Amino acid sequence: EGLNVPSGTDSIGARAFQFINNIVYQGSASGSPWGALAVNAYLEDSLFYSDNTKRKLLSCFGNITHVIVPPETDSLGPYALNQNGTLRTVELSEGLEYIGKLTFPSTSAVLLDVEIPKTVTCIDDMAFYSANVRSVIINDAPCSIGWSAFGYCNYLQHIDLGDSVRTIASAAFQCSRGLTEITIPESVTSIGDSLFCFSWNIEYATLPSTLDTIKFSTFRGCWKLREITIPATTCHLEGLAFSECIKLWEIISLNPVP
Repeated sequence: EGLNVPSGTDSIGARAFQFINNIVYQGSASGSPWGALAVNAYLEDSLFYSDNTKRKLLSCFGNITHVIVPPETDSLGPYALNQNGTLRTVELSEGLEYIGKLTFPSTSAVLLDVEIPKTVTCIDDMAFYSANVRSVIINDAPCSIGWSAFGYCNYLQHIDLGDSVRTIASAAFQCSRGLTEITIPESVTSIGDSLFCFSWNIEYATLPSTLDTIKFSTFRGCWKLREITIPATTCHLEGLAFSECIKLWEIISLNPVP
C-alpha cells in the first residue's frame, strides 16, 4: 500500500521499482523508476492523472469495476486502463480527444461496451488491440483510426464507425474474429492495407463510394465473406485483396470497366 523513503536518501538504484505499475511521489523526489506507468501523478477516485488538472489519464489504481473519465480529461495515455482486470464499465466523457496505445484491458470482468464521444480526433495505433470489448460506437467523431487499432479483438461483435471517421490505417481490424459485418462510412478518405485480414467471420462489408483502391490483403482470409460491391470509383485492386475468401460467390462492380 505504501513505502516511506527516509528524507536522508539521496539516490535510488536502477529498476528499484521494476514491475510496479503506479508510483506517486510526494514532495521533492525526482527520477523515473523503470516500469512505472504513473510517476509524480495526481490521484483521485482511484485514477492517476499527470497533474491536478486531470487533462491526461495515466493509469488506474486497485481493482475498480467502474471508470468514469471526467470531462476535463482530453487524453488517455498508453495503457491507461490496461492493467485493470476487474473493469465492468467505462464511460468516456465529451471533451476527450485522444485515445492512446493499448488503453483497454485484454482481460476484464465482463466484455466491455465502449462509446467514443464526438470530440475524439485520434484513436491511436493499437488503442483497442486485443481488448476485451463487445461493442464500440463512435459517435460521429471526426477521428483517425491508427494501425491495428482494433486488431485481434476476438470478442468484438459490433462496431459503428458513425459518419465522420476520416482515415483508417493498415490492419485496423486485422484478426478481429468476432465481427460479422461492417460499414465503412462515406467520410473516410484513406484506407490502409490488410484492413480485415483474417477477420474470418465477416460475411458482409460495405465500402465507401469514393474508394479508388482496394488495398493489398484487405479481405485476405475472410473465409465467410459472401458478397462484395465494388464502388464505381474503384480503379485498382491490389494483390491478395480477396485471397482465401473461399465463400465469396458474388462480386458486383459498379465501375463500367471493372
